[in-house]
Amino acid sequence: RSKDGEELTNIVKYLSDLAVKENIHIKQLWKDKLSNIILSSTASLALINSISYIKNVTFENVSILSTQSRTGIIRVMLSEMDGVNFINCTVSQEGSAGNYMGNIALNKGTLTNINVYSNTVYGQGYVGGVAGFSDKVVFHDINIYSSSIYGRKLYSYSIGNCIGYIGTGTSASGYNVHGENLYAHGWNYVGGLFGNNIIANNVSVDNVRVSGTNYVAGVSPYASDYSNVSNISGSHIKVYGIGDYIGGLIGYGSQIANMRIWEDLYLIILL
Repeated sequence: RSKDGEELTNIVKYLSDLAVKENIHIKQLWKDKLSNIILSSTASLALINSISYIKNVTFENVSILSTQSRTGIIRVMLSEMDGVNFINCTVSQEGSAGNYMGNIALNKGTLTNINVYSNTVYGQGYVGGVAGFSDKVVFHDINIYSSSIYGRKLYSYSIGNCIGYIGTGTSASGYNVHGENLYAHGWNYVGGLFGNNIIANNVSVDNVRVSGTNYVAGVSPYASDYSNVSNISGSHIKVYGIGDYIGGLIGYGSQIANMRIWEDLYLIILL
């Protein structure tokens, strides 16, 4: 268990240096010294502050607890992440702040072959299981299992188990995203996988429960007019909402093709 100060500084520097290499299991780095990593601070916090390239790395039993925004296992992902697993990880905002929260707080790179198992994230806005905020990026082959995401405060927004918010722009695209046994809760713009905007094809969910107020859906609450989303499917979906734009798969969208719900859709809308 690390504390603020020199010990924490050394740990973060050590991990940042190692993470640019391949085939690393973060849990195994510490062997008997630290089998789990728990970082807690009243400042904005991350295990790795900023990194350009990371491949074939597993983060297991990592908990990041902070009272500030821009908190995650990785604060800023700059270029490419490939073959990374997040297993039983928690990112939590405990105070009044809490925007840009996720295993990656702010993503500016390409995300490929990402697997998330038993993940939990708490925050206020732009809260995602893989990334809180992704700006004009490419992502594909992402699988998320048995994970939950929560908007802690009243008026929380952009909540999703994959990406909380995807920045607008034609350079953003994604495909092959799957989620199973997911829960998402927030105020506005809450989705099982995406929290604000879906720019992806071949997306599927199974056994998903989502609750919120306005713009609430099993996959994504919103698909922008230029998204050209296609091949969206789901089964065993429960969506609870008390406002507008409540949907089984998509809350609102104008250019969506090939959507299918296999079985068991429950929409509970309180007006």
